[in-house]
Formats: sequence, structure tokens, C-alpha cells
Amino acid sequence: MITNLEHTKEILEIFKGSKKHCVSTSDLHNPSNMNLEEFIFHMNILCDLNLIKNLEGGNDYGFRPLLTGGGQICDYHITNTQLRLTSDGCDFLEAIEQKEIFNKLKASFKEKPLSIMIDAAKLISKKLLKKKVDSLCS
Repeated sequence: MITNLEHTKEILEIFKGSKKHCVSTSDLHNPSNMNLEEFIFHMNILCDLNLIKNLEGGNDYGFRPLLTGGGQICDYHITNTQLRLTSDGCDFLEAIEQKEIFNKLKASFKEKPLSIMIDAAKLISKKLLKKKVDSLCS
């Protein structure tokens, strides 16, 4: 499965739109254009890259696979785990909320891993910031 930048943004925006500092996995709503496997895949990648974390610091992100007798995943049990957006998650979301950055990442890094997109977003953000600062100083 390939990371989809639009799906990633949708999930991060759920955290930003929350009225609380954390979001319960049981309260997370699966964006309509993702199937459950895509949603859990993206949640796991966001957790792996420390964009979101378990509020208590553990490795439980609230999605436990339910297995068939043959060991195949047939569904998921969603627990009431509290997750929060990290500083890196806030920074990445802020970057991709800028249309210019989002469109550049989508056009040039569509097939790349999310970690590469995060690095590229930081570099593009720094370049845009430098332009703004230079214009203020001239």
C-alpha cells in the first residue's frame, strides 16, 4: 500500500479540528473516501513517524486486528485509546495546509514514502520562509 497525501492530511485535520488536546480512537471517524485498511495503514504510518502519539506514551494506537482461525485479519477491534498530534505532526499539517506546498508534494512526491514527503515539506517551507524574510528585510 502506498501512502496517500490527501488521506494523511484528512486524518491530521481530525486532530486539528478537535476541541480537546487529544482524540480517542473510538471517536476518530474514518474519512469517507478511505476503506478501513487504508485508514489503519495511514494511522500506523503517522504513529511510526511520530506525527501522532498515544497520550500515555505507550505503543497502543487503538487498532487491534481480529484474526480468523487461519491467522488472517478479518476485522479490527477499536479500543478507547487517547492519541495526540505531536509537534512534528502540527508542523507537517501546517506545511501541507499551504496549497503551494501540498500541490508540489502531490505532483513531485506522490509515489514516495511519507518520511520523504515530510522532509520535502520542511525544505519547501524553509525556502518559502526565507523568501518572506528576505522581502521583509529589503
